[in-house]
Amino acid sequence: MPQLSLPSRKKNIVGVLEEANAPPPSFDPKVAAELLEKGQVETPELGRLAKLAPFGPVAIRLLRLFDRQDLEIRDVVSMVASEAAVTSELLALVNSPLFGVQGTITEIRRAVAFLGIDRTRALAVTLAMRSLLEGAPKTPILRRIWKHSVGAAVIAELLAPAFGISNDVANTAGILHDLGRIGLLTAYPEPYAALAVHTHESDEAILAAERKEFGMDHCQAGQFLSEAWRFPRVLQEVAARHLESPSGLDVLSLVQTSCRLASGLGLSAVVHEEQEGVPETIENHVPPAIRMRVAEMMRASDRQIFDRIESLDF
Repeated sequence: MPQLSLPSRKKNIVGVLEEANAPPPSFDPKVAAELLEKGQVETPELGRLAKLAPFGPVAIRLLRLFDRQDLEIRDVVSMVASEAAVTSELLALVNSPLFGVQGTITEIRRAVAFLGIDRTRALAVTLAMRSLLEGAPKTPILRRIWKHSVGAAVIAELLAPAFGISNDVANTAGILHDLGRIGLLTAYPEPYAALAVHTHESDEAILAAERKEFGMDHCQAGQFLSEAWRFPRVLQEVAARHLESPSGLDVLSLVQTSCRLASGLGLSAVVHEEQEGVPETIENHVPPAIRMRVAEMMRASDRQIFDRIESLDF
């Protein structure tokens, strides 16, 4: 199987590859990430996923500093200001009704100071995720998948105090959880839309259909992309394992819960027959110690959830 050298990442993840005429026959995320790291790629294994435009460089730099406690506002301002499109979109967001700013903020330094480092990072990641979808046709399926991602992020932020997680870490992890699905939709817009329009029997049936069609499911795709872009380990786990059952009070469990709750609110990315409603999800998947608190949070905030989704829609 031929191997190609890795050109500049400014063009795309692995440079310009030969067009794949058929979906890849098999996929191993760790092998894929190792090939990418070595500057080589096996086209039949990665398929069109390897041709995605890279995640926003500002967002990647901010994510790689995810656990840094000594990051200063001037450093974040410098990163954001290095990319005009991010600067423009961030200023538009901070001046939107979402934040209720008095007057108008026109300088990125003031915007970052107003938002704070963590909120700026979360918004930059949201904008980077949204930009990934620019290459996909603007269809109801695309908007449905995007609304699921935003819904899970908003719910994760809402429930973060109950799980002992900071709000902006929760939001960032939530918006990234369906990275692989967004990657597959962007790489294979028509085939993935055809798969997503159907109601499937279960999550497992959806994953099986993805593997049959694309040689990988969206959890494997998320693992590859997050490893390739060197996201922090916890975010790699979120992209790869968000469909597993929650098992604690950590970031991964928070996102797993939020993903299920978003679907329970009618915000499924892909519909399946075993979908639980919000009360069933809370009863079956939220730890007993915080179950009542989560139920109260969800009852009090459904309008807030949908308002936030609309504010970040296309």
